[in-house]
Formats: sequence, C-alpha cells, structure tokens
Amino acid sequence: PGDRPSSSRQPSSRAYQEDGRRPSSRVRYGAIEPPCGYSIWVTPASDQVFDYDVALSYAGEDRAYVGQIAMRLRELGIRLFYDEYAAAELWGNDLYALLDDVYRKRARFAVVFVSRHYASKPWTQHERQSAQARALTDIGPYLLPVRLDDSELPGLRPTVGYIDARAT
Repeated sequence: PGDRPSSSRQPSSRAYQEDGRRPSSRVRYGAIEPPCGYSIWVTPASDQVFDYDVALSYAGEDRAYVGQIAMRLRELGIRLFYDEYAAAELWGNDLYALLDDVYRKRARFAVVFVSRHYASKPWTQHERQSAQARALTDIGPYLLPVRLDDSELPGLRPTVGYIDARAT
C-alpha cells in the first residue's frame, strides 16, 4: 500500500470492461455497504481514469473513526487515498502540491469528515479548498461530506446532502 504507479502509465488491457471503458474500481458496479451503514452506489461517471475512487480528508483527531472506514473500503476493493496507506508516496514529496493534486485531480470523489477539529486545521483547509475547486467544475457531486458534529465548514452550504456519522 502506498506505492502508486505513475499516473502516466498505460493500463493493462485486462483492466477494461467489455465495452472498452476502464472501470472506476476493482469492485463490480453496484451497491456496496461501508461500515457507516449507508449504501454507496459506484458507477462509471465518465471515461476519465482516476488513481483513486475516493480520497479521504479528515483531521488527525478523527483518525480512529476514519481508519475504520478506510479499512472497510479497502476490504471492498475501493481504491482510496488515505494517508496511512500512502506513506511511501508522501515521503519526501512537497505535500502542499501533492495533496492539491490528489484532491483536485486524482480522485473520483473526495469524502470530507466534518468536525470541529477539521474546521480548525490548516492542512484540512488546504485539502477542502482543493476538493471545492474540483467540485466547482464537475457536473454532479464530487465532495461528499460526513458530519462528525455540527461544525460549519467554509464553502459547504447547509443544503448539501451529507451522512451523519452520529446516527450510524
């Protein structure tokens, strides 16, 4: 984990579906059940190839909860960016540039774990801003919030649907 092939690599022919499109993950398209109790419907939104199906953005204080989610997603074959799984890729790199690239370009979805800790950290602010820049240009949902508490997050409107982790 954490060793990511270069994004300029050519995917193998076995990675393509019968219609010639590359799937977004190693799981079949359909409903999956992460530990939060909600079903997530994974569908091919476009022909664009992403390094990750999901990038998780969270504060360190929330690592215990997010780690459980990451473990379950990984078990389901979801390609995810989770800092603990990407230690080799992060080591020695300019994290400001790399994280912007991950949250703005390399993930199909960004899941943001909203909490008072998340709202107050400079690194989570950077990740959120990169995800919001992508969300501005994408058609359809990209930034998927999970609420750990009622903290407000700049740029996240109260009308955006979310999962309430306290209720699961």
